[in-house]
Amino acid sequence: MPALGEDQAAVDDFVFGYGTAIDITKLDLAYPELLVQDKPMPREDGQLMGIDRLGGRTLNIELEILGAGEGDALELLAQLTDAFMGDNTRLIPQAYQVFSYRLHDTGEQRRVFGRGRACTPATLENVHVGFIPVAAQFQTITPHVYSDAEYSDSTALVPDDTGGLVGPLIGPLYASGNGSGSRGFEIDGYRPAWLATRVYGPIDQPRVEVPGAFWYQLGLKIAKGDSVLVDPQPWSRRVRRQSDGANLAGYLTGASAWLADMRVSPGGQEVLLSGLDSTGTSRVDVFWRTARSSL
Repeated sequence: MPALGEDQAAVDDFVFGYGTAIDITKLDLAYPELLVQDKPMPREDGQLMGIDRLGGRTLNIELEILGAGEGDALELLAQLTDAFMGDNTRLIPQAYQVFSYRLHDTGEQRRVFGRGRACTPATLENVHVGFIPVAAQFQTITPHVYSDAEYSDSTALVPDDTGGLVGPLIGPLYASGNGSGSRGFEIDGYRPAWLATRVYGPIDQPRVEVPGAFWYQLGLKIAKGDSVLVDPQPWSRRVRRQSDGANLAGYLTGASAWLADMRVSPGGQEVLLSGLDSTGTSRVDVFWRTARSSL
């Protein structure tokens, strides 16, 4: 994603806002759609409150195109409309666009994931002087806003002491051992963050745990030079091997956490890696974006 200046925004790589010919006059994030499970109270007034789920949100954007004449304004309108239409994503199930922005009073670049759903000129009555007001909408996948920056940390596995061998010995000889490693990291923000993990081989039966949050184990061996990504983020949820892109979701053991539960609360956290690796060269990298409920 492009690095934005203050009061600028972008749909994928198309930048608009302060300092461009397309000014932002309003940026408003509607309340999430509520998916409720309320039921009537039996034989009396009122209702029983069920589980409330939050759907996506609509980001409403009002813009003003300030072109150098009619032709320039219409060309800018075409470019803006194409950006919101997302021809490269709208025909592909689960594909998404990124809307990023940087507000003047926060200084932090943030983003939401979803799709552009509208981009319409309010009127063309002043197009002859290069002025076109535009109303646009962007539908988000989740109800939260995320940091544009992705944070990361890494934990290496240290093999346990498996004892010694006394010679003379006749080969071939094979050695293996268990190992474990841990490392602390800090989650900022106000909301739990999705935590993606990538385990690098060589390691057999790798187990990754964030104490108090979740753990999972992969019932397989990851070869040296290869890795497996476990990504719970709703816009890119998957378990994939790097070398061939194979879907390895079926190798999560039965007691492992669901991908939908792989979130961690703000504050100090720790990631633990264990498994069979006598080399001590395997590791796990963690990735996250801070989350919040407002712009």
